[in-house]
Amino acid sequence: MEHLDFGSHLDKPLADVPAPYLLWLASQAWMRHTRWPAVVAAIDELRRRPLKQLHAELATSADIGGELKAKRIERLARRAANRKALDTKRAARRQAAERAQREAEAHTTQARLDALLAEKARRQAQPDDWCDLV
Repeated sequence: MEHLDFGSHLDKPLADVPAPYLLWLASQAWMRHTRWPAVVAAIDELRRRPLKQLHAELATSADIGGELKAKRIERLARRAANRKALDTKRAARRQAAERAQREAEAHTTQARLDALLAEKARRQAQPDDWCDLV
């Protein structure tokens, strides 16, 4: 496993994943049961890193919350953009359906009017028509 296929470091190479995240990943019991290959890869990556580098990473990882917050904001913005695009598509479909329904109703109304006018013309054409006299 060279890249993480889940979590906040999705598609990141293991070499670029911060040590605190790798330690957290390896320490979670549920993760060991559900994603054992990822846990083994995380442990191997921690072993590969020099001890001084690990110490430096763990000592300077106090602002990891800000980084995760930025990623969360980015994810929420992406979701909002997707939602807006979906709402726009739905509104366009709804408007098209309403327009088609109005056109169908107009056609039906025109057909009824034509039928009534034809019936009136037929009646008036009869010699015993007295409807217009009343």
